[in-house]
Amino acid sequence: MIWKRIVIDENGRRLPTNRRQQVFPNGTLLIEQVQRHEDEGVYVCSARASDSPAVDGSLKITVKGKLICDLDIRKILF
Repeated sequence: MIWKRIVIDENGRRLPTNRRQQVFPNGTLLIEQVQRHEDEGVYVCSARASDSPAVDGSLKITVKGKLICDLDIRKILF
């Protein structure tokens, strides 16, 4: 499975392009420490089996703001 981020002035850049991005063997794309200008945009995933044509899917990621999670583990355990 191949992931690409589509940018206006290029056809696309195959991921990962930096240390914050990781593509797992099952095709899962993980982006850590998301940054608006670096990560926002359209992503395309292309999968292909050896005896069949490629299947493409796309999604648009919009970064709205910083996620803040204040989780009190004691409330979950007790």
